[in-house]
Amino acid sequence: ICEIAEVNRSTFYHHYQSPQELYDDIINDLSVAFNDILEKNKAKGASQTVTIAEMLAYAESRRELFLVILGDNGNIGIGEKLTKIMETFMGTDSGSEMSMYCAQFISAGVAQLLWLWLNNKNRLSPEKLALLLTAILSHGVKRAIASAGKLNEAENL
Repeated sequence: ICEIAEVNRSTFYHHYQSPQELYDDIINDLSVAFNDILEKNKAKGASQTVTIAEMLAYAESRRELFLVILGDNGNIGIGEKLTKIMETFMGTDSGSEMSMYCAQFISAGVAQLLWLWLNNKNRLSPEKLALLLTAILSHGVKRAIASAGKLNEAENL
């Protein structure tokens, strides 16, 4: 870490006790940023699609970082944070067991989709992916796929 960051080891350990502490700090910063986007959009009454698009644009602007965190060498810490964010986003942060399972299911899918999207050089725009995610969350996968097909046909005209 120190070599890549071009930072002396003593400087690193002056600020962090371990690489894990740095990782946790990064995860917390990303979580705060996502929550800020969520709260800002909630306060101004923005749609789910607009909120998701802003979150995706934020992730895309930090693409390399997200690919590391979401990749095989990442840590489960991001999954826990994503679950909390999804509970808040869906309005199901009641602490109930059912709410927890739903948020965990969706956040695991979103994390995998985010990694796949960021890893794809010819990826959809954040706005298009936000439309797809909103359709999946609102109507289920089959209907979202059908809607996406119609959207692609209309764009090709």
